[in-house]
Amino acid sequence: MDDLDNRLNNIKASDIMTQVSTTIRPDESLSRALSLMDKYRSYEIPVVDHGHVMGLISYRILAKRRNLPLSVPVERVMYPAPSISASSPIPSISEILLTDDYSSVPIIEKGKLLGIVKRRAIVKKLFEESIHVDFPVADIMTTPVMTVTETDDIAKALHEMKHLEERTLPVVDPSGRLTGVITLDDLDKFIRGKRERASKGEIVGERISPKIEVKSAMNTTPVSVSADSRLGEVMDIIAHRKISSVIVVDDNAPVGIITGLDIIELAASAKPREEVLVQISGFEADDPYIYDSLYSQIQRYLPKVSNHVIPKMINFHITHHHHLDSMTKFTISGRMTTPRRTFITKKNDWDVVKAMDEVMASFTKQVQKYKEKAKEHH
Repeated sequence: MDDLDNRLNNIKASDIMTQVSTTIRPDESLSRALSLMDKYRSYEIPVVDHGHVMGLISYRILAKRRNLPLSVPVERVMYPAPSISASSPIPSISEILLTDDYSSVPIIEKGKLLGIVKRRAIVKKLFEESIHVDFPVADIMTTPVMTVTETDDIAKALHEMKHLEERTLPVVDPSGRLTGVITLDDLDKFIRGKRERASKGEIVGERISPKIEVKSAMNTTPVSVSADSRLGEVMDIIAHRKISSVIVVDDNAPVGIITGLDIIELAASAKPREEVLVQISGFEADDPYIYDSLYSQIQRYLPKVSNHVIPKMINFHITHHHHLDSMTKFTISGRMTTPRRTFITKKNDWDVVKAMDEVMASFTKQVQKYKEKAKEHH
């Protein structure tokens, strides 16, 4: 373990935890939970009964379920809380936040709730300790970035967010210049006031009045950084302006996006592990053998990659595009984190397994070139 990993593992949950702003009892209603989420701007609320943590209730999970009556008790929609202690190091906490897609995680010891660790607290601590601050923004941002225009329907923005599993989309003018951002929070608050009474009682899936433009719900003061910036600038913005995403621009045109979760991924890569942590998101296959085929392709290339670098974490996000002929084209965006550099690639194909093969082949070529340049420099 190198010095940077040691520094990360020496930062414990107790160093960055905060007090829990609110809790809810398992017998209270979903309506009450949603009200508390709005009031405290919290996406996860611990469910506590007589001082003991019973689970968590998450807006993100609720948003994926349809036709939930607002009167349903919280205990019917909560899920088990992850277990971390006050002595858990940042890399272990980051891995939980990353793999289970939490925005915060409670600190529990002997069933008692001690505090909570939020993504933003980790980002802030990394910035304060000058960890990863010199990373080039271009090496970690997600690119290309999906955008919407001010005149697009908000239904399109909501569809893209769910499709890409993103909470923020840049809004651009006809020339492709950044004019604002629209977030899941913006849409949620706006749609709540526009839902048709015919579907009263649902929290998701209600019909929305047609032709509501993005400009009606967007934020017109986007926060952005230039493509040649360093990650420390983004960390500072996320930590102190309390936002989750920063748009990367080139000549005021969006070229990428960085989220707090991207930074968390760097911290998680410092966790000691014998194998590479591989994540596949955005893809749901009816046939489990497809997953086996995808992982087989990854495993086939890992020895070649490991000959040149030490991969710690590889994240794949798969999107699919339906065509008029009922065929589906897949795009795989891959990001591989190593101790010294992050490698990014993107490939698309009608066959998702072939697309994965091309992504891993691209990673292999990249690390070979990186190693050759390093030798020449040495």
